[in-house]
Amino acid sequence: MRSLVGIALAASVCLTLVVGGCGGSNGAALGGDGGQACTTGSCPPQGDGGNPTPESGNGLTCGAPTACGASGNGRTYEECTQVTPGGQCSAIVYQVSDGHAFTCAGCTNCGPVQQQLASYCAIPPSGDAGSSSGGDASTGDSSTDADAGGDADAGDDAGGGGTTCLPGVACGSGGLSYKECTTTGRGGACTSIQYEVSNGTSFTCASCSDCNSAIQQLDAYCAAENPTTTCTASSPCETSPLTYQTCTTSIGGTCEAVYYETSDSQIFHCTSCSDCSSALSSLDGYCTQHTPPVTTCGSANACGAGGATYQLCTTTQGGTCESQQYTTSTGQAFSCSACGSCTLALTGLETYCASLTSTGNAVLFGGFSSTGPGLADTWLWNGSTWTAGPSVGPSARGDANGATVGGQLVLFGGTSDTGVMTAYGDTWAWGGTGWTQAATTGPSIRFGTAMATLGSRIVLFGGASTNSATSDLADTWTWSNGVWTQLTPASSPPARVGASAAVLNGQMVVFGGLSAASGYLGDTWTFDGTTWTQQSPATSPAARYYAAAATIGGQVILFGGSTGVDNADTWAWNGSTWTQLSPAASPAVRSGASATAYDGTIVLFGGSSSGVYQSDTWIWNGSTWASTTATGPQARFGAMMGTL
Repeated sequence: MRSLVGIALAASVCLTLVVGGCGGSNGAALGGDGGQACTTGSCPPQGDGGNPTPESGNGLTCGAPTACGASGNGRTYEECTQVTPGGQCSAIVYQVSDGHAFTCAGCTNCGPVQQQLASYCAIPPSGDAGSSSGGDASTGDSSTDADAGGDADAGDDAGGGGTTCLPGVACGSGGLSYKECTTTGRGGACTSIQYEVSNGTSFTCASCSDCNSAIQQLDAYCAAENPTTTCTASSPCETSPLTYQTCTTSIGGTCEAVYYETSDSQIFHCTSCSDCSSALSSLDGYCTQHTPPVTTCGSANACGAGGATYQLCTTTQGGTCESQQYTTSTGQAFSCSACGSCTLALTGLETYCASLTSTGNAVLFGGFSSTGPGLADTWLWNGSTWTAGPSVGPSARGDANGATVGGQLVLFGGTSDTGVMTAYGDTWAWGGTGWTQAATTGPSIRFGTAMATLGSRIVLFGGASTNSATSDLADTWTWSNGVWTQLTPASSPPARVGASAAVLNGQMVVFGGLSAASGYLGDTWTFDGTTWTQQSPATSPAARYYAAAATIGGQVILFGGSTGVDNADTWAWNGSTWTQLSPAASPAVRSGASATAYDGTIVLFGGSSSGVYQSDTWIWNGSTWASTTATGPQARFGAMMGTL
């Protein structure tokens, strides 16, 4: 024998999950007052009040009484089964102790009848109401028969009516629930059945005996409340071998969650349906970790004068820079401390490249003799001895300048004598054994330019075309692949002649010079290949022109020059400021000396010491100057000097 709660829940589950799942059709029509509904010959014999009266031979057997409604209200019901003489079930009758009976004909699809019984039992009986054995329920001074042999109280004594609901049942898996609620009239008869969802949605039965459509609607609604997840097509995961999908979980068409899932089953959950920034960042990082590193190298640039080249190579993983280094064609590598932070590596590269020569020589050409005219001789320094070079080459001149690129030492301009009788605008190249005229067009005629090698180009700035103060120049040119090209940087140093130049950390450094407008200059400018930037060092040499300069050991070394009087001080530029050095030994005061980096040192020759031209050779070893006893070129001022 099932309890009332069991009957109610069984009916609810059966009706909700499988429409019509309890059997076939509803069978006989139920009485409108909640009493039994029978077809002719299918109900047991009735007393005056509609109570079944078991008789031998009618096949009706009943179970033990079970409480009908809240305990203590005095009502019970029995589940009775009517069988045919052949032993087949023909009806199930639920008999309430107050005389009401609810019949399920055919013994199948008993859900609606069980619902009516549960709803009836949920209504508390009135204080003076009751059932009279075999009698009709009273309304005071009149009585009304229930349909098909069942009686129901229609007056106030039978109860005031109302709505009762069964316990909540899960509606889908999204956290909703629903209750089956039955509304009864004042006489206790069912007037409507409604399924109420916890979010306020409701579905009403067509009648107390026809809930099929409402249940179908409820089932569909609750099914929609089950989470559904859809994922996009797979997309590449950065440049890794992995792929990923964007997956959205929805309930009832409303987004509940978004996540990214990789092909190796890693999941990254979004903060909300509209905020996936953190998840996407984590996904990118994960994909990057699984991306094979890729190394790409830039164009090759000349490394020193021996024909070697170097490249800046960048290793990336997932498009993110992981490391950078300079590599040379000779197998050397100089690693940057971090991506975009290559100052020390570049310094090491420059020092190394400066030590490479094809002929093993520093080259000196021309200059002014002590009597004023220019010279046209070429001299080669091998580290200990000067040797005269070929006599064929550029015409005699001083104040020319030069730099090395592409396996050639390139010389430009100059003037025939200290009186600037003739200024030049031709270009010559030293290939190791002799001079060749390389170009006759390019910058205008000039002398006293600033020149240095920057990457795969030579950069030329300024100079003057005559002794006239108004002839100072402020233009910027580059020499590459045998052609001069004028640049138009956004800013430039003021016009000047006799400035000092060298290269450090991938930038051309220009200091001082003589300006018609300002006289001696003491400013420092750097050129990055695109534009000029004036620096503001904490300390700086005094304003001067015709100082010697070259790069060694991550520093630009500047010596001497004229401030109106010749000087013998040594300064070092580290990329941000100048520092005066105090070497143990030093050349005498001078201006117009020539200098170049050679074999890990700086070679300095000649110059004018207070009007006396010099022919001595000095070596800077990184900490001090040392004189040599080498002899060779005659005393001179303003010679061009470079390394090849």
